[in-house]
Amino acid sequence: MNNRLSSPTARVIYFFAGFFFLLVLVAQHKAWRDPGSVFFDPSRAYDFQYSNVRLRQAYEYLAEAANQPFHRSPTISQEDVALCVGVASIARNGARYLRTTVASLLKGLTQDERDQIQLVIFIAETNASVHPAYQEKWLENLADDVLLYDISQEKLDHFQDLEEHNALVSEKMLFDYMYVMRACYDTGAPYIVLFEDDVLAMDGWFHRTMSGLRRAEEKSPTAGKRGDYLYMRLFYTEEFLGWNSEDLPTHIFWSLALVALVPASLFGLRTSTNLAKKHLTNRTILAVSCIYIPFLITLFFLTGRITTNPLPSGINVMNNYGCCAQGLAYPRHKAEDLLHWYDAEPRIGLRDSLIEQYADANDELRWALTPSVVQHIGRKTSKNGGGMAKKKIPITQRLWHFPFEMNDEEKLRNEHARVVGAAT
Repeated sequence: MNNRLSSPTARVIYFFAGFFFLLVLVAQHKAWRDPGSVFFDPSRAYDFQYSNVRLRQAYEYLAEAANQPFHRSPTISQEDVALCVGVASIARNGARYLRTTVASLLKGLTQDERDQIQLVIFIAETNASVHPAYQEKWLENLADDVLLYDISQEKLDHFQDLEEHNALVSEKMLFDYMYVMRACYDTGAPYIVLFEDDVLAMDGWFHRTMSGLRRAEEKSPTAGKRGDYLYMRLFYTEEFLGWNSEDLPTHIFWSLALVALVPASLFGLRTSTNLAKKHLTNRTILAVSCIYIPFLITLFFLTGRITTNPLPSGINVMNNYGCCAQGLAYPRHKAEDLLHWYDAEPRIGLRDSLIEQYADANDELRWALTPSVVQHIGRKTSKNGGGMAKKKIPITQRLWHFPFEMNDEEKLRNEHARVVGAAT
């Protein structure tokens, strides 16, 4: 019995059991923010961390903005504007997001950065006075343009009816999105960035976005069929970026290849030295190949794709599984294409789904900035229902970018200062 417990095979079993236990502990520590992981912990993963920091900064900025209207530098002309930032906003019962969205977009910008932005806020209510921000001083002081509906009475009456029946998703929200896109297009800005009104932008979002757009322009000619790109995503949720079914053949191939390669390597190693020959018995190699390696492969997949194979920082192609429309940056000519597409025929449906349908039909390349520079903090949905999702997490809450909460206030401030300093 003692000989069996001290045999080479037994020693390998003990070593592997300890090693595997340590790997499980590491996986638990690393993967609790990964929604595709068996170790995902929703009770902690959706907590505000950096978002709380940014909310505090946003409220401080709003307090200052009440008495300090923005003034563009006198030497800046409309041709100097790099981004038109558009936000369409509706009133929500029990929640006010627009003010912190706008403040987080502006807090921390240098004068030069702010001069490059044309900020367009669209109060998307047929009766603008029902929106709590409409007559507040901060909105007038911070926005370059505040839009109201300028449409026919017939269309206005129709939207009023949609509002009264809470039928906003299928038609009016798409119209509102295109309405603010058109307003941004009319400014002549080379890029149009559309945000939903319930997001928070990180300190430094502007310089990271501009850097991402430059990289997208450089890489698109060789990355897509058309030589350009439809948009760059500034927000995405990892909820849909797990082990997707179309990659299953690839995963199976490499898993089987590993199972075959390991015993071949061990047999080769056994012939190289007497020490290896003593410890690598047939039984040991069989145990490693048929038990240990499958266990490790299983743990790899259970840990989650975002943890084991994360997207590299920078820009990444995201033609599939990119969700949702919280922040999208469009080149001007692509916004024009979308406006023509929208005008061509009546369209009813979720705006993000319809835009993806357009992109798929036209082989459009889509980029995503990694990590995301905005977070979705909305808990009061503007859509019908809202519903509950798996693990009893509301659907609105699942629109979440987990790495955003890992940002460090001081590191972002230093990064921003370094980039600004290098540009001067």
